[in-house]
Amino acid sequence: MDSLLLVLVVIGVIMILAGLARMRSKRRYGWDDIDHSVLFSKNEHDLDEKPISGTSSEVYNEPQLDMELERLSGLIVDEVDSAPSIMNAFDEQLSTETEPSSKNENRSRSILSKLRKTKPDQKEAAVEVKRYKEGAPNLVIVLNVMAPKGQQFLGPALIEAINNVGFSFGEMDIFHFQKNNESLFSLVNMVKPGSFDMSAVESMMTPGVSIFIQIPNQTHKGTDIFEHMLSTTSRLTEIMGAELKDEHRCVLTNSAIDHVRQQIAEYDCKWLNATTETA
Repeated sequence: MDSLLLVLVVIGVIMILAGLARMRSKRRYGWDDIDHSVLFSKNEHDLDEKPISGTSSEVYNEPQLDMELERLSGLIVDEVDSAPSIMNAFDEQLSTETEPSSKNENRSRSILSKLRKTKPDQKEAAVEVKRYKEGAPNLVIVLNVMAPKGQQFLGPALIEAINNVGFSFGEMDIFHFQKNNESLFSLVNMVKPGSFDMSAVESMMTPGVSIFIQIPNQTHKGTDIFEHMLSTTSRLTEIMGAELKDEHRCVLTNSAIDHVRQQIAEYDCKWLNATTETA
């Protein structure tokens, strides 16, 4: 800040000296600003009695002008030397003036923080969800993954594949495919009673497993669950080199898949109802 002030003062000094020098030069040689007609007056008497403007002794008294310039330079130097004290006074004044502003700013921040802590109660957003109507009948969709004719799945390989496609062992000693802690569909052994004895996996053998959906359920959307189940079951079939069949243990064709989709869509259309909840 001090350096900037010194630079500005020095520039001011230079400009003042340059201006004075220019004025001095113009008054010596700059006759363009003088009315030239008086220089060529036809009446010599008028010329003697009427002094030409700008030709007074005050302008051409060079020693006096030099002294004036020296005096001005001395004053400016004194002002430059006193710049630190001026800046100190300015800093003191600035700090004094900014104290109330800082206090006001702190107060504003305090008020803002209080306002943020005491936000007005906001109405909870309404969310539309779909639920099955009360009294909706049960609908069970079953797909079967079966070993080729005359063969059986070995326990260790089957359990590993089941885990790999996303099932986890749980309630009723069967496997469940879960999402957000909700069971979407489940997998059972085709051999009665349908459960898995995990302590005897090494000796276990089975011709296949059944994957099923039970509607209504907690997810409230049968069509989406079926697509998820179909995808997962197809992966398991591929891993085990098995055959994918319908609930009657017939080969699952595209037309059979479309029939199941239509069946679930009709069920959802009839028994699925939109309700409004607060989030």
